[in-house]
Amino acid sequence: MDVPQRGHHRDFTRNANSPARNPSSTPLSTIITTADPFGVLAGPHTGASWSDDRVRAFSCLRQTKVIALTSRCEESKCTNYARVAMAPSLLRPWEHGRLDANTCTNPERLSMTNKEPPNYQRVVDDLRSRILSGELAPGEKLPTEKELQQRWGYSTTIVKHALTLLRSEGLIEGRRGSGNYVRDRSQLVRRAHSRDMRKRLGSTSPFARDSEAAGRQPTWESESEKIPATPHIAERLGIRPGDTVMHTRYRYLANDDPIQLADSYEPIAVTGGTQVEHPEQGPIIGVVARMDFIGVAIDRFTEEVTTRPATPAEITALDLDQRGGRWVIAIERTYYAGPTAVETADIVFPGDRYRLVYEIPIDPWSPEEVTDLP
Repeated sequence: MDVPQRGHHRDFTRNANSPARNPSSTPLSTIITTADPFGVLAGPHTGASWSDDRVRAFSCLRQTKVIALTSRCEESKCTNYARVAMAPSLLRPWEHGRLDANTCTNPERLSMTNKEPPNYQRVVDDLRSRILSGELAPGEKLPTEKELQQRWGYSTTIVKHALTLLRSEGLIEGRRGSGNYVRDRSQLVRRAHSRDMRKRLGSTSPFARDSEAAGRQPTWESESEKIPATPHIAERLGIRPGDTVMHTRYRYLANDDPIQLADSYEPIAVTGGTQVEHPEQGPIIGVVARMDFIGVAIDRFTEEVTTRPATPAEITALDLDQRGGRWVIAIERTYYAGPTAVETADIVFPGDRYRLVYEIPIDPWSPEEVTDLP
């Protein structure tokens, strides 16, 4: 049998072992599956002898990137050809005519690999869509594993695997002895440009403000100790390595759910001997308010934001999925009073529990400052 070379034209009206036939009667599936993979599939693409259904199906194949058009030019004359754009292993499923004019009106019939999704994925997709659409509301109990088995006809192993994937996506949570529930995915909003405003009413703790604005009850745990500054912390604070700083570890909770971690460092040269030396034991809380209390006026802060995988300690402290694969937002923040850094902190949020909002001012525009552009 003569095998066409890659990229060479193959007559779309016949295959290697069949006589010529009317192109309008040749199923598209036959054309594709007998074509040279990644080679030219059809002759000059005019569609003159094709039925309307066939032209529509051919157009649909182009839209779904099963085939592509390519041009060949000789001197000043160019001709368009259809080219198979998929590997042969992905084309064989169409041997039995699954691909036809109905593909355009029923696109769900088109499966690029002809592989049905695994059974567990069917369960995941169904429950995920119901959760995201609001059909299953936050706090609502999911069907039991037995009910899911009866509904889908799948084994316990498949159902358990599906639920495990939904938990890893943060969509559901398991409650021991009770079952699985839709997780509350509402996020706290951290507005960096206004959370430290001195004239805001309410708590002087920015975290408390964020939580209360979301209708959540804020609480936190803290532990402070004096330590020598590491080279990295010393550089951020503009002090010498080994200088004493107050290190405070925080775990913040909203409605008893862990939502933020922070490691704060303050130079003892700034707070030492004052009533706010220990951040959580003085008469006032919040970095800006505490510094105001001792006459240190913070006028700006910087933040460097990155994302990274959670560490094992963070997974435990933030009650993240133990199987890993969870990402966190990490912020390196430093407060300044004039040129002096008075506090720096490493802050960690679970990626799905906090939304960061930044408002950046832009210099005022003045027509007098406009110059002629080159």
